[in-house]
Amino acid sequence: MLRGVESGRRVVFILFDGMKMLDVMGPAEVFAEAGLVGADYTISYVSPSGHPVMTSVGIRLPVDGTPDDVTDADMVVVSGGDVLVTHPVPEDLVAAIQKLRGRTRRLVSICTGSFALARGCRREWISRSRWSSRTTGRTSRGRSRAGW
Repeated sequence: MLRGVESGRRVVFILFDGMKMLDVMGPAEVFAEAGLVGADYTISYVSPSGHPVMTSVGIRLPVDGTPDDVTDADMVVVSGGDVLVTHPVPEDLVAAIQKLRGRTRRLVSICTGSFALARGCRREWISRSRWSSRTTGRTSRGRSRAGW
């Protein structure tokens, strides 16, 4: 996963400014709870710059590094955020996804993270997503996968 970190299945979350906390904390909590019944997951968080990110509700989250620090992962998770629907996907996020897609067994997204995943993987992506946006009032649930 991150250089110098070796343990169990490696899950890396890509964080970015405007991301939804629920899209990261919900899945991270599931992996942590699985650890209580014997699963072995190591979770880390990266951002394109390696700097802390500001969530959609104004909470600053620290990260463990940049995509360059990830040597390999079992799963990379791209979270969603309204910013991915209302603005173009940031180029540094696209570059981070492209960098990580060759270093992971699974590349997945939560909710509107499928927009970033589509931009980062272009033709290789498979979408199974019902996305949402508060601005359009549409509801959502789902996921996208790429690199299978």
